[in-house]
Amino acid sequence: MTDTQRAALKMLGDHGGEGVRTNRRTLLAAGVELGEYEGEELVSAFAWKTWAALRDAGMVAEVAPKRLRITDAGRAALEVSQ
Repeated sequence: MTDTQRAALKMLGDHGGEGVRTNRRTLLAAGVELGEYEGEELVSAFAWKTWAALRDAGMVAEVAPKRLRITDAGRAALEVSQ
């Protein structure tokens, strides 16, 4: 898992563990567009290819069209990396 993928997975976990894909092909969870922030300002959203790679690795699962949820494997990976 890359540093970017790990950061994306952690942010998803910190925001309820489930998100929806936006029209901009980013992920929105708990009302927050997931990405890198400087203070309150979004600097760079995690690209959809990051979420696709996490899905392909089994860290998140597509539970409905445009909806991803962190898996047990994803939660375990976060615990190991802490």
